[in-house]
Amino acid sequence: MPRFSEFAFVLSMEIAGAVGTALLVFQALSQLDASMSLALTNCVAVVPGVLTALSRGKDDDGRWVKVPLDVAAVIVQLSGALVRKVPPLAYQILRQTCNFQLWPVLQWINVSTWEDMSAVWSIPVGLLLASCSWWECFVEKESPVPFVRWMRAVRDKMIDRTR
Repeated sequence: MPRFSEFAFVLSMEIAGAVGTALLVFQALSQLDASMSLALTNCVAVVPGVLTALSRGKDDDGRWVKVPLDVAAVIVQLSGALVRKVPPLAYQILRQTCNFQLWPVLQWINVSTWEDMSAVWSIPVGLLLASCSWWECFVEKESPVPFVRWMRAVRDKMIDRTR
């Protein structure tokens, strides 16, 4: 029988994933067109990226290369959730400076389109919560972080007792 702390942790992560998915599907993605929704769904790996970076053990070959790449991956994942409101002139300068569309960062910094998105907050919150669903796939026993090792032990107990 699992301890209450283990049960509460697994339950909270599963609820967070379900709430995040619901926020994205019913609140955020419903206000976007199909191409923007598709692009945003590629940013749902924040928690796995952080756990991967924290799970790199001292014995991991090439750790000095992999950890910075893991951090860069998390930053790229977070780029989908960046929302800033700037004046229209700054928006035009950013669009002209960058020869490509920096979506979705530039999507909501244009003051004229800001009102079109009534629940901008649901994008970063939904992305973060939805990414909690995959926590169990990205924790390792050799992690230097005690909490990540505890998460792995919870995962192992969960798998051993259910299969």
